[in-house]
Formats: sequence, C-alpha cells, structure tokens
Amino acid sequence: MLEDLRSRSATLVAAAALVTSFLGGSALSRSDAIEPWSWTGVAFAAFLLTAASSLAVLWPVRLRFSISAGEMLELVHERQQASLPVTSTEALGELALRLELMYDGNAPRIQALLWVFRLGILFLSIEVAAWTVALWRL
Repeated sequence: MLEDLRSRSATLVAAAALVTSFLGGSALSRSDAIEPWSWTGVAFAAFLLTAASSLAVLWPVRLRFSISAGEMLELVHERQQASLPVTSTEALGELALRLELMYDGNAPRIQALLWVFRLGILFLSIEVAAWTVALWRL
C-alpha cells in the first residue's frame, strides 16, 4: 500500500508540473506581470502545495514490515530451556500476533500519508481551476 501511494504521489507531482507548464505558460505569455493576489498567484500557490504534499508522501518514514527472526527464535529457545515444547499452533499464533502489532503500528502513519495525498489531489484540482480561470480572464 505504501509503495502504491508513493507511486501515485509521484504521478500527482508530475501532473501538477505538466499543468503548470502548459496552462501556466499560456497564461503567463498573455499577461504582463504576476500579481500575488490573482488567479495566477492562486495557481502557483496550489502548485507549490501540491508539490509539498507529494514530497511529504515521498519522504522516507520509519515503518516496520518485517518480523525479527532472532526474537522469534529467542522465544522458542526460552521455551525449550524451560522444557516447554512449542507447538505449531503456538508458533503461528505468536507470528500472527506480531504481524497484527506491526499492522497496528503502521496504520496511523499510512492513514496520515493518505490524507496528505488527498490534500495533494485537492490542491491539483484548485491549480487546474485557477489556471483555467486565469486563461479565461485574459
């Protein structure tokens, strides 16, 4: 899911760059100056916010996706030293529990990245609308 999100975020920033280069180039060639409180300024701000949100998703975050084999073997070794055999059901249960703990630990971070990505889509939509209005008004 994280790799898919990052791939889509890279596509989002590429789309924002294309929109800015084509629509922005046309709008800027028709206008005399860039005013910060104009549709052109809104479009540039939306482009920057889209790029920032995409960068936030692409930025490396610390997530854990693998189980430490050493920890699992240590647990088995402790049980063997205490003369308590480890059944396959117990081993699978411990494995499932650790996977669930990793999922629960990663879920809030991935949900936050999803919301940042959604904001990037919103900013891209605002950018396209602002460039369209800027071209229409010229």
